[in-house]
Amino acid sequence: MPFNPEQIATVFGSLLTTTDKRSYYQKLMYEPTFNINGMAAGNTGTDVKTIVPDSAFISIDMRLVGNQSIPVIETGIEKVLTPYLKTGSLAYAITGRVPPTVVHPSDTDLNAFKDASRQSHVSLVIEPMMPGTDPNYVWQDILQVPVFTVPLANFDQNNHAANENITEQAFSSSIRFIESLIATYEKRGK
Repeated sequence: MPFNPEQIATVFGSLLTTTDKRSYYQKLMYEPTFNINGMAAGNTGTDVKTIVPDSAFISIDMRLVGNQSIPVIETGIEKVLTPYLKTGSLAYAITGRVPPTVVHPSDTDLNAFKDASRQSHVSLVIEPMMPGTDPNYVWQDILQVPVFTVPLANFDQNNHAANENITEQAFSSSIRFIESLIATYEKRGK
């Protein structure tokens, strides 16, 4: 897989915790995350207030990987927070539960992607796990069909940011690849 630590650091706007390729991909794909998405407390206006705020709000998310269990994670969070919950100084709510998905692609599926890549003249990098949270469990666990996530944008797209973008080249090559992939599966009767 390609690895350019300087470019990745530029895209993410911070230094990487490792510049070792294997360690980077291990952390990116196989380790869970704990993200602070936002927080607010006290006066957020332009005027000056010198008081200590009486409340604060924080929004977090966690990306689970492998065989991590949502009930086990929730039980652990509850245990850690219990002393604060008992005093009434803390309240929390879980607003979403997206379990990790593990897909084991068949040789037929892998060959279909490779054939579509050749036919569309689009380079293909197959990652064993996507470093993001998608509700792919719906397809895999509930509908019992394999699911593949195909990111169609450029690497430096600033995904989910205010300046998210896609280059014309990425847009055009994505269309070619998807057309080729559909044609490949149609030929195979899937």
